[in-house]
Amino acid sequence: MEISYNDLYKIIKEQNFLEWKELADFISNKYSIEILSMETLKRFFRSFKEKWTNAQRKTTRFEQNNGLWLNATIKLETKEKKSSTSSQPSTSKGRPKKSLEECSEVTKRRRLKEHNENLTTDSIKQSLCQRYKSDNLHQKALIVEAVNKASPIREKRIKESIITPKGQPQKFTPEEALSLFLDLGLSKEKYTVLRSELKKRNHDALPSYKKISTAKKECIPECEVTNSSASTALQSLLDCTSKRILQMKTKDEIEALSGNSFELLSKWGCDGSSGQSEYKQIITEDGTQIVTDANMFMTSLVPLRLKFLNSENLLWKNPRPSSPHFCRPIKFQYQKETKELIQSEVENIRNQINSLVPTKCSIFGKEITVNHTLYLTMLDGKAVQHVTETKSSSTCIICQKNPKDFENVEESNDVVENYQYGLSPLHARIRFMEYILHLSYDLSFAGKSVRNNAENKQKREDEKLRIQTEFKNELGLIVDKPKHGFGSSNDGNTARRFFENPEITAQITRVDVNLIKNFKIILNVLSSGFAINAERFGIFAQNTEKLIHEKYPWRNLTPTVHKVLKHGKRIILHHMLPIGEMSEEAQEAKNKDYKHFRFHNTKKISREDQNRDLMNILLLSSDPYISSFRNVRRKKDIMKIYSEEMTQLLDIVQEDYNIFSPILN
Repeated sequence: MEISYNDLYKIIKEQNFLEWKELADFISNKYSIEILSMETLKRFFRSFKEKWTNAQRKTTRFEQNNGLWLNATIKLETKEKKSSTSSQPSTSKGRPKKSLEECSEVTKRRRLKEHNENLTTDSIKQSLCQRYKSDNLHQKALIVEAVNKASPIREKRIKESIITPKGQPQKFTPEEALSLFLDLGLSKEKYTVLRSELKKRNHDALPSYKKISTAKKECIPECEVTNSSASTALQSLLDCTSKRILQMKTKDEIEALSGNSFELLSKWGCDGSSGQSEYKQIITEDGTQIVTDANMFMTSLVPLRLKFLNSENLLWKNPRPSSPHFCRPIKFQYQKETKELIQSEVENIRNQINSLVPTKCSIFGKEITVNHTLYLTMLDGKAVQHVTETKSSSTCIICQKNPKDFENVEESNDVVENYQYGLSPLHARIRFMEYILHLSYDLSFAGKSVRNNAENKQKREDEKLRIQTEFKNELGLIVDKPKHGFGSSNDGNTARRFFENPEITAQITRVDVNLIKNFKIILNVLSSGFAINAERFGIFAQNTEKLIHEKYPWRNLTPTVHKVLKHGKRIILHHMLPIGEMSEEAQEAKNKDYKHFRFHNTKKISREDQNRDLMNILLLSSDPYISSFRNVRRKKDIMKIYSEEMTQLLDIVQEDYNIFSPILN
């Protein structure tokens, strides 16, 4: 069948068709034919709409511009319609009504909407079940009935169990997309490109960047930014953190918790970080004092547990208390770490803690109250010395004794209030390693003075060089060497590998292997994050101290080794949480993030913009709700990592090491 474009144009104009399928139905009914070449008619209609739009939908302009085009003809492949089986002539006027299956999606939705307007949800559900049963589709009827009767929790499980059909990828929520954004270190431009490329391939899985921006705002409390610092009020940070933790719970769980009060346990501390990038800009404080950006001083907080008030039952537990993913910034400032700065910052945060009020969160329309308890444990040895105003670094902060008097210490003389600062497991590992190294340097002359003895001094230097060389050759470790500009090579990772192979370490240092093994057990137990059996730990530490005095009576203990071996038991008993959870490692691990974020995720056009961007990305990357979606390396079973001697010093609950607690390799 041939038909001119002009005839088709007149039909469209008279009938006011908006879709090509309506035109096809009209031709089919008018000429009693079935059109086989629908694609040809579809192309015509697409060309007509484009030309009609170009003519600003004006009839005169359209006919003037497309006169030649309207004279063309279109050839349609058709066949005759089958005659109706009904003998009665049709009395209905207009086009015959098509069945629902033959209609377009738009028509289907319109008809169903008209049909369902007078029906209730329950009647539709019952009707669907009855229809399935009448068609002998009993399995589908059972599924519909099960979904109708399901509780909200079961509905969520059913939804999670449904396999996404091919070609319809499961969409990321804005929070999941933000987690992916942070894990991959994407910029706005890279994320937009990634999303557009996925959409081109029919995978519209990622939400728009606008939705991610909205999700970001919920993670960031109000901040105060200057040219040399950025900070957020402790109350605001805790309010935001509490709300984000509660948002991990479902609506049914929140409704069950309504009316209860909770307590959020957190640890906090401060630390300096050197070796920062220096940009070609002047930083001024109060318009006069010039500040360098080579050093940064950071005050941080890590949420540990959310529990029922006056009860040990937990609502949430930090799965990685030593991870930087949960280390939230309170304040950073471009200043060098000094005694005065540490004391002033600790005093400032303590004043804010004293003025804290309970957080009131509204989740799913339910009011929940959260109280706050904070522990100052994220401090290294130097910071603890300044906070406690201990005059010498060689003096123990607990008993106030010097190394020569460490053997004659009584519990009654302890400064009990200093138990609150914990044992700093990360720095304790480094100090224990240095104790073994310095002990090994002096073995050849049994610790005699090298101050006025050139021969012993030379022996010490030769032994130090030998040990450094053998550690480099055997284990690839660089030990006890200064780093240009900041610190030394003795860091946490070096100390872990140092104690990981006690036999090799003992062979290189020539220190008793049993002493190194005991140190390894003590350090792993402190860092485990599990509850420690204080009595058994105290006995083991006492035996280790005796071993040192028997093997090396000429060597005094260092303050850190003495504090762990002599006072460790009482410090463990003082804390209601495991010492490993109170570790300062999260803050130390965050130092590399400051440098990375400052270089890659901040504007450099002004100091204020840079500090604001840095504070925002630090808050985003440590948000507990977002961090719950981030990929975290799974830890191995505690029983496969720790020896029998280690597990004997721990009070391990099965669910602890299967679900929550961080384990150091």
